[in-house]
Amino acid sequence: MLLDVAVREHTNNRKSLRDLLIPVLDAGLTLNTAATMDDVLRVMDAQIGVPIVRDLYAKHALAPGSFDLDALWKDLGVRVEGNDIVVNDEARLAHIRRAITDEKAS
Repeated sequence: MLLDVAVREHTNNRKSLRDLLIPVLDAGLTLNTAATMDDVLRVMDAQIGVPIVRDLYAKHALAPGSFDLDALWKDLGVRVEGNDIVVNDEARLAHIRRAITDEKAS
């Protein structure tokens, strides 16, 4: 989710995580090959022209720590009220939330 949001934010919703994963498979970088993580990161970052994937990998995989998921939900405009999920279309990243949920529905 974090990577998908970062990619969409950087590309103004023109690309998503899916757009980064397809070239990885097209390059033959699967579990059945001798692909390295560096190979995968390089192919994914090439799709957007900046090292977003590599940076997030370094921040969260190589140096694990906590992540403020509540802040991400707030930015996306998602909150829980009792047993309901409420969305805020005025949230900073509401346009990204809508793009993600619309894409998943198709």
